[in-house]
Amino acid sequence: MDLFVGVLRIDLYLAENRSLKERRSVVRSVLDRARARYNVAVCDVSETEDPRHASVAFACVGAHQHLLRQTLERLLRRIETDLPSEVHRAEIEIR
Repeated sequence: MDLFVGVLRIDLYLAENRSLKERRSVVRSVLDRARARYNVAVCDVSETEDPRHASVAFACVGAHQHLLRQTLERLLRRIETDLPSEVHRAEIEIR
């Protein structure tokens, strides 16, 4: 049986945030909800100290590429509609 790994990376612009503490709060909320609802591994991969920019990554493993892509696309749509932020870049990769 072949196994595949799906990864979604999202760069967010959080215009309302004024501190790193606010950014961490928003990112933690996103990660916790994604972990609970979509059963994915999550990580804050932000490389900047700017409180208005954040990068998050999500990963899942499965036997069917199309199901992994479908899960990650649903997760992306949920984040785009639920968060008070802009998604600057989103990238899905299945290996």
